[in-house]
Amino acid sequence: MAREEHGSCKLAELTQFHCQLLQNRIVCQPVERIFRICPGRPAVEVTHLVEYNAQMQPLLPDALPQYTHLNQKGRRQE
Repeated sequence: MAREEHGSCKLAELTQFHCQLLQNRIVCQPVERIFRICPGRPAVEVTHLVEYNAQMQPLLPDALPQYTHLNQKGRRQE
């Protein structure tokens, strides 16, 4: 589910599953991952930066670390 955050960027939640074979059965646990998606930039995983509000919705803190991305031509994109 995507949510509006920081202007035109959105947060998207993704649930993956980590599975293990235990004796005769497979046991899977959900792993939540959060991505920040901004127009014209690659998606960036921000799971480690996310905070949650009282309704357990993911929110990014106001002060985010600055990341440098390379565009498709290999040039820096701030």
